[in-house]
Amino acid sequence: MGAPVQIELPPHMAHRQLANLLAPLTQLAGTALVGTVDAWLLWNLTGGAGGGGRHATDVTNASRTMLMELSTGRWHDDSLRAILPEGVRVDDVKAALPEIVS
Repeated sequence: MGAPVQIELPPHMAHRQLANLLAPLTQLAGTALVGTVDAWLLWNLTGGAGGGGRHATDVTNASRTMLMELSTGRWHDDSLRAILPEGVRVDDVKAALPEIVS
């Protein structure tokens, strides 16, 4: 895989919104979940917090965040690190993000 291309990303993309949500994550690590509408729907329709809900999204929605590595179908550590506020760990963020399924 070649070097990542650096481009200015538009402010309406999900990665910018996610960065704003992650600021308080250090205090919420292990208890907070973040995701797109499909992840929220799946979580609630499969039982949510009280019923062991499934926190997942598909590759098409995950790729729209610009935080997924296309070749692996997993969250991309370097992309996450690039948007994280200081003091927020990549592992905490990955724990809060939905599982990517195809």
